Amino acid sequence: MRVNRAVEQDALTTLLGGATSDGFVLISTVDGVAGVGKSTLAVHWAHRVRDRCPDGDLYVNLRGFDPIAEPLEAADALGSFLIALGIPTERMPQELDARAGLFRSLVHGKQMLILLDNARTAEQVRPLLPGSSSCLALVTSRNRLHELVVREGACWLATSAISG
Repeated sequence: MRVNRAVEQDALTTLLGGATSDGFVLISTVDGVAGVGKSTLAVHWAHRVRDRCPDGDLYVNLRGFDPIAEPLEAADALGSFLIALGIPTERMPQELDARAGLFRSLVHGKQMLILLDNARTAEQVRPLLPGSSSCLALVTSRNRLHELVVREGACWLATSAISG
């Protein structure tokens, strides 16, 4: 069954249109049950709007619901982001807060898309959020991450299994 995600993609694109207008980091969360296509929606949409993020995009599978592997620690996700941004491993900070600070410094003022896929909790995501209003963070999860909406001002988008 092919699921039409035009409505969800249009909603994400509308959010992107206002990404830098209010000075806040735009965070959107996409949630829904297993198998409805959250990750596919997010990745396809990210490819579709790649030209709107000229400084690049970063992707990480946080493995929040992986039946075999443990969820990815934020420090490890940040390590992979920092390597992708050109930080050599020998200059990599070891502490989570130092990694998060360096990451935010490196993406400050850049137009980037940060895709945080399969998040389990808001606590897993929070250190991975950019601090620059020119960036967009898109988070997928099976859980509704209320804390990101309340504390971080995230926009929420629910997916469903209804095909169109």
